Amino acid sequence: MISVIIPTYKRPNFLERALKSVQAQTVQSWEAIVIDDGNGEGIERAFSLRDARIRAYPNWGHRQTDARNTALLRAECDYIALLDDDDWWEDPQHLERCLEQLRRQDALVYRSGYLVTEKNMQELERLSYTLGATPKSLESDNSLLVSGVAYPRKFHDELGGFDDRMGHYWDWDWYLRVVEAGYPLLEVEGPGVCIALHESNASGEHQNLLERASDLNRLCQKHGLEGIKLKNHHSLLLEGEPELYSGA
Repeated sequence: MISVIIPTYKRPNFLERALKSVQAQTVQSWEAIVIDDGNGEGIERAFSLRDARIRAYPNWGHRQTDARNTALLRAECDYIALLDDDDWWEDPQHLERCLEQLRRQDALVYRSGYLVTEKNMQELERLSYTLGATPKSLESDNSLLVSGVAYPRKFHDELGGFDDRMGHYWDWDWYLRVVEAGYPLLEVEGPGVCIALHESNASGEHQNLLERASDLNRLCQKHGLEGIKLKNHHSLLLEGEPELYSGA
C-alpha cells in the first residue's frame, strides 16, 4: 500500500530505531526499502529484524539523492513515504493519517513534529516544530520535515525522480516541482515525526557550508528564487519563539 524509503549510511543503531517506528505503525501493509550507501552494516541490521516487509540493497557510495532514486525504482506501492535513517515516527498512526488524506486527494501531505537534540542516542531536549508550508512560503524557506512527507507514487511518473544536482536541497527541489505542477500541500493534523539533531547531520548545525551554498545557488537558478539565505530547520524554528520540551 505504501513504500517507505530509507537511505542509510553507517548508522545501524539509528536505522534500527527508524525501522522499529515503521513496524509500530497501525497500518501494517507497507514495505520499507533501505538503501545502504555505506559498508553494508545497514543491510545487516535491516535483515536482523526478520521482517519480510523490510528490503535492503547496497548503493555503493553514490550519496543520498541517488540512494533515494534507487529506492524509487524498487518501490511497488501506490504511495511513497520518506524517512531518514536517524529520524523516527513517534505517532503509530502516522501512515494511517497520511493515507487518509492521500485517498481523498492527490497531494503532498506532511506532518509537524519535534526537533530532538541527542547525544549518543540519548535525548537531551526537544523543540516543538509546527511550521507549515504553502507554495508561496516555499519560495523563500523549506519548512517541511522530510521524514513527515508522503505523496502518490505517480508523481514520479509525471515529474521524474529526485534531482541529484540539487545536493543537500533535493527535497526542497522536489516540493517546488510538486507545487509547480499544480498539486496542493496538505498538513496532517498533529505532531508525528521526530527529527534527530546530532553532530553528524545538518538539521541542527550548518555542515559543509561551501557545498551547501553551491547547492542552494543551483536550486535558486533552477526555480528562479531570489534572496535565499542558508538556513536549517533549527535556525528556521528559532526565528520564532518555540516551546522547549525537556526529557522524553
